[in-house]
Amino acid sequence: VLLLRASAYLQQAQSHKEILQKAVNEWKLPRPDILRAMLLDASALSEQQKNAVSLSLLHKLKTNGSIRKAQLRKIQYRHGLYQNSLLQAAQDSLRATELLPQYSTSWLRAGELLSDLWRIKESRQYYEKAVDLDGSLLESVEPIIKALDQKQELLDRARTNKEWPEDSVRLALDVAG
Repeated sequence: VLLLRASAYLQQAQSHKEILQKAVNEWKLPRPDILRAMLLDASALSEQQKNAVSLSLLHKLKTNGSIRKAQLRKIQYRHGLYQNSLLQAAQDSLRATELLPQYSTSWLRAGELLSDLWRIKESRQYYEKAVDLDGSLLESVEPIIKALDQKQELLDRARTNKEWPEDSVRLALDVAG
């Protein structure tokens, strides 16, 4: 039952991740370039018209800034939903490894979820335990473990940049995949 519930949470997490990625893509999309159009026509304007255009531009920039802030809050909210779903799934999977310590599937699922949460070293341990329980998994888990090593390198590099807070690093890594 725990693994089924973990699977449901994982599906929910994937849904949240898709919505998160759409929100990030909206953030990246260029806004209509009102500023450029107004500046191109500004040479033919009188001083009074230029002042009116300047005030209009200032208003547009403020509005655009407010929109950007709202989009960022939306992205942060969606990322929170995504991570919460992953945490719920991971809790169920970890509990399943306690209740069914000889069931390799529970160890695989826990490893997968820990990897999604960027807890790479722990993830690797769970994958290795699954292989210990079922040697036939070695061939399918080996490429996953190699990918985990690359993921750990990426995480280590991202964390060396002290200018970014940890939650921003996680958001960037989750969106990047």
